[in-house]
Amino acid sequence: VYTVAKATPNIAISFPTGTSVLGQLATLVADVTVPVGQAITGNNTSWVYFYDNATNTNLGWAWVNANGRATLTTSALPLGNRTIRAVFGSSDTSINSASNTLGGFIVTQTGTSTQVSSTPGTWVVGQQVTFSAQVIATNGSQPQ
Repeated sequence: VYTVAKATPNIAISFPTGTSVLGQLATLVADVTVPVGQAITGNNTSWVYFYDNATNTNLGWAWVNANGRATLTTSALPLGNRTIRAVFGSSDTSINSASNTLGGFIVTQTGTSTQVSSTPGTWVVGQQVTFSAQVIATNGSQPQ
C-alpha cells in the first residue's frame, strides 16, 4: 500500500507599490508555486484570501491564474505598518492549503496643504475681517 502525500505549495507575497495612502487603492500579490508534478490550472480552481494579520480582517480574495499569481486591489487597509497574510486554497484535493505572511506594507495619511484668505483682502485696525481656510489633499483626493 502506497500513500501519496498532498503537495504543499509555497506562497510569496509582494507589494508592487510598497506604500499606500489611507482610503486609496493598494495592490497585493501572492505568487503560488506547487511542487514538481503538480499544476495550478488557472481555471478558477485555486484562490488566495488576503488578511490584515494584526486584526485578522479579510481584505478580499482573488483567483490564482495559470501562472500561479493572485492579485488583489483594495482600499480596505488600515493606517500604519501592515503585515499581510495570504491563505491559499484549492478545489484540487491533491494540493494542501497553505499560508504565508509578509510585513512592511506602509499605509500613510493623505498629506494636506491649507490656503487662508481674508475678506476684505486688506484691512485697518478695528475693521471686521472674515477669514476662510481651505484644506486641500496634496494627492488630489478629499482629506480624511
